[in-house]
Amino acid sequence: LRKIYYFGGWHNVDHRLVFLHAGKKNVFSDILLSVKREEVAHFLPNYWQISSEKDKLNILLLYALWASVAKFYELSNIDGLRSVLYISAPTGTGKTTVAKVLVKALLKPDGKVGLRFDDTNASLEESLISNKDRPVLVDDFYAKGSKYEDAVARSKVSNITRIVGDGAVKGKMGPDRKPLPDRKYRGAVIATGEYIDLNTQSSYLRCWVMNFPAKSIFFNESLGVLQKTSIAKSFLSAWIAYLEKEQVGICENLAHWHDEAICQVRKRYPKEYPRFQSNVAAFLVLARLFCNFCQIWELPIDSGSIISSIWKEADEQLILLREVSPEQLFKNAVEEALDNAYLRIASNEDSFKNNEY
Repeated sequence: LRKIYYFGGWHNVDHRLVFLHAGKKNVFSDILLSVKREEVAHFLPNYWQISSEKDKLNILLLYALWASVAKFYELSNIDGLRSVLYISAPTGTGKTTVAKVLVKALLKPDGKVGLRFDDTNASLEESLISNKDRPVLVDDFYAKGSKYEDAVARSKVSNITRIVGDGAVKGKMGPDRKPLPDRKYRGAVIATGEYIDLNTQSSYLRCWVMNFPAKSIFFNESLGVLQKTSIAKSFLSAWIAYLEKEQVGICENLAHWHDEAICQVRKRYPKEYPRFQSNVAAFLVLARLFCNFCQIWELPIDSGSIISSIWKEADEQLILLREVSPEQLFKNAVEEALDNAYLRIASNEDSFKNNEY
């Protein structure tokens, strides 16, 4: 008897987590892992040379690594990093090129790089379900067209951020009219675009936004090496092999590590949003795992620099979240009305409803 897995990612096999991929016996998947020690050693020195924005590169890498750690958070019943990573930059900056280096690394040569934003909501949902445990890319996050097209695009943006933020896709009925099982989602969605406009603070809380300035990404030899060789594949494959080997210790200690990180975050940001605090704490735990991985593989790493990047980018997120808070939006609206001399105050509710106040 043979059991064939049509699945890529974490799966319980004989009471142990195994990352299934096309290189394993009896597995059909578009994921392919391959570890070559000499290639693993060359990834980080090249990766850190592709942009002047080193802090953002650190966050992008940790977020890509999060995709394969999410399963452990799920087993520990911890929310973790449930946010879309949004990269905004002017056209031609190279934001999509950099994201693809990490997304393509786990795929076979003919594998699907990302989600098509012109797909239907239902198709996007099923794509997310089938792409658990790995980073996926949504390029050009917004439509540029009629009001109808923009409205449809906003609906998809809201849907994707909700799925990632809530860790689940809405229920769906099977052919026997019974709800399909396992509609949970875990993984990482990297979205790119020229700008970001999510309407509500709730949606922004489900995103981690990074802005790459023009000319901050270098189309240099290092980027060419990352694109044309398999060193990114070897690096991410080695990371998954590390998680697979260390899974018992990770599962035993993850809740404790996360609690420690939450305490650090609350000390620094005592009155901020719980979802924001959880996101920052997850990045800190990822940094801990990443530094341990680098130590085992004898890779050069400055743990202090990684932690510093997390705090710096967290401060940037807070500035954005405060700008889009209901209180700030209301304040901006009143100030604009006063500046333009069209503020009218209704004396009662009926007047407000029946007139333009």
